[in-house]
Amino acid sequence: MIKTVAEQDSGRYLCQNFDQLVAMNILLTILTRPTKPDIQQTNKSLIENNIGKFLCITQGGNPLPTFNWLINQIKINESFYIVHSDTRQSYSELYLPLEKHFHNGLLTCQIDNQALDKPLITSYTLNIECKEN
Repeated sequence: MIKTVAEQDSGRYLCQNFDQLVAMNILLTILTRPTKPDIQQTNKSLIENNIGKFLCITQGGNPLPTFNWLINQIKINESFYIVHSDTRQSYSELYLPLEKHFHNGLLTCQIDNQALDKPLITSYTLNIECKEN
């Protein structure tokens, strides 16, 4: 009997009923929550008409988390980001074309997996240096 479960308890188990000599193989999967994501800006400064690179980093999670990026509550096309997933740490790299109207906009990273009731989100306010006309 497993009393307190942990992610490492996932695996195959043989359940037996000794009174009736019945046995059954069971695959046990433990769902775990990832940590709240963290957004990091990798560019020293954000300049209009350049590409801004951002990382959204989370630890753990089983199954591995999925990532979504939003700007001002509008989903960013998946072609602008790459996801790197690992059992210890997963992250997404966003390559965002910096447009003038994104200045003071809200960049959001949203992660989800089956262990969560609702996605975990972190937001970041963009400070874009606009070029003079």
